[in-house]
Amino acid sequence: MSVHQAVLVGDSVTDMVAGDRAGVRTVACLWGVGRAQDLTRCRPWRTVTSVAELSALLLASSTVAPPLTSPQSCPPRSATSDRGPTDSTS
Repeated sequence: MSVHQAVLVGDSVTDMVAGDRAGVRTVACLWGVGRAQDLTRCRPWRTVTSVAELSALLLASSTVAPPLTSPQSCPPRSATSDRGPTDSTS
């Protein structure tokens, strides 16, 4: 598989940054730990809201995709973004 065929699927800003740094297309899943507004600021290749939508997207894009022109970069995030639930008792 070439880098042009690879897709990183993730639910956090960290995932989107990793995909960008690897030079692959990124898909942001909005049902995970990341906040939708933080993920969309990273400008993923696609954004999906369900496993069915993700499956359809991956099946439809199984042919070689055009290469990325350059890695996208995520804008700086706020101090509370991209964090899961926290334990307020500690």
